[in-house]
Amino acid sequence: MVLAVICAHPTGNSSWEFVEGLMAMEVDHGRTDLFVSSGPSCDLRLDENFKLRFAAVHEHRETSRGKEAHKRAFRIMRQVKASHLLLIENDFVVQQHDLVQQLVQDDLPSVVPLGVTDGDQANFGVDKACFRPNWREGMFKGSYHREDRDKLVTGERRGLWPVKCWSSSIMVRRDYKERDALRVMGVGDGWCGDGRSIFLDNRHRFGKMLSPAGEYSQKR
Repeated sequence: MVLAVICAHPTGNSSWEFVEGLMAMEVDHGRTDLFVSSGPSCDLRLDENFKLRFAAVHEHRETSRGKEAHKRAFRIMRQVKASHLLLIENDFVVQQHDLVQQLVQDDLPSVVPLGVTDGDQANFGVDKACFRPNWREGMFKGSYHREDRDKLVTGERRGLWPVKCWSSSIMVRRDYKERDALRVMGVGDGWCGDGRSIFLDNRHRFGKMLSPAGEYSQKR
């Protein structure tokens, strides 16, 4: 696996919380490469002893607010022939320490681990409502109403659900196309246009968002 840590947001007083969550993750370090990218307004400091746990470390300095760091992470996954890539931006504090094992177990091409702010904004988006889905079949058919989306955020409805876009964290399998993952990156006010579905895993609240989801994405 490749663990990509992307410092895409200005570092602030909560950066220690992000680092602590990262270091507490349960990872097979001997079989995992670490990719670390710092952005123009981000100075993320990871302990050198933490980096030494990994099979290899790749470091990158991003000069703009684009997606070059994310693209580099995909290239490294292909170069080292890793089975999965886990992208985590520095506004996603990992709270579920076995996040990797939880996301890998279903062998999905792409899956977004649920992250929520204190104000109940989340790191996924859905297309705007046309008609109510059929919950009884355990999967959405059609589009969402806002109250349906809220049930996913609060965990009232737990499971694996198709969503349309993501921010801050995603796990992809090596055979998932880079352009598909990056095309649906960015959440604006919880909604996004119709596109290829990815999956949200909300069986746990995997992380805490340090800033409103999509705030940075809307500026890109």
